[in-house]
This record gives sequence, structure tokens and C-alpha cells, in this order.
Amino acid sequence: LPIGAGEDFRGIVNLFTGKAHVYKAGTQTGEYTESDVPAELQDRAQELRTELFEAIATTNDALLERYLDGGEITTDEALAACREAMLHGQLFPVFCGAAEKTWGVRALLEALVQIVPNPAHTRSAASSTDAASVMSAGMARPRGRLSATVRTPCSSRSRTARRSSSARCRW
Repeated sequence: LPIGAGEDFRGIVNLFTGKAHVYKAGTQTGEYTESDVPAELQDRAQELRTELFEAIATTNDALLERYLDGGEITTDEALAACREAMLHGQLFPVFCGAAEKTWGVRALLEALVQIVPNPAHTRSAASSTDAASVMSAGMARPRGRLSATVRTPCSSRSRTARRSSSARCRW
């Protein structure tokens, strides 16, 4: 949840922790001060936190049953369930920030570590098809190679790029 908008943007509310991150003016590394949610955003933050935890609970039967029985879902449980739901393509997080000022970049990177699933744990390859191009990516493997096939309207044949751990590319 952003705190302010446009030129008045000054921070975010972390819906998992329920804390405000107010960015320090002039910082080059996105430093912020953690504080309580501003009074004018408390109702909205609570509403969005409830929606977030409900959405997460719907992806996990045990959490959903506990939630419907009036039980609480802890932040750690929500983060773990969110990670699992992302792994199965059930949830996709949204972050806000101001890239020019590097505000929100640190929070995004921290979230990548906390809730984004490790690519080595994915079960299937990602692929996309549209009229202009075809692209498919192989699953990342700890000691294997990542393969990608790209077809464009300009080329009737596909090329497969393989990148080894030594960062060499072959066509």
C-alpha cells in the first residue's frame, strides 16, 4: 500500500508486517524508517491485509479451515503459503516504489528472498505463444543448463541458446 502518490509518495505499508516503511529523502540506497501505519491509512491497510491473508488462505486447505473457524494465520505461515501458491501459479505479488529514487527496490529484493520460490523447485517449463513470436524456457537445474527456444516472424528456423555456468553462450 503506497503512502502518498506522485510527488508526494514517501513510503509503503508492508501488509505482511503491518508496518510503514517511510523512505529517507535523498538516500541513494532506499533506506527507510519502520514505523506505525499513518492514521489516515490504518483502515485501508487492515482491509488490504485481511484480503491478502484471505487470498493466501484459499490456496491452502489447512489455513483456510483454520481461518474459517476464526483462527489466526501468522505472518510466517502466510509467507510460506504465499511462496507455495506462487510456485503453483495461484498468487502473484504486487510491489510499489519509486525506481528513480531507489525507493521500494530494497523491499522488492527482500521479498524476492522471502516469498519468491527458488527456480530450482519449479516443476514445469514456462512457455508463451502469440502471433509475433514463440518462446519456451527449460527448467533451471542446479548443475544443468538452461535452454531457451525463440522463434520470430523473421526467421523460419529456431535457435537454441545454451548458457553454461561459465557464462559462455553458443548458437
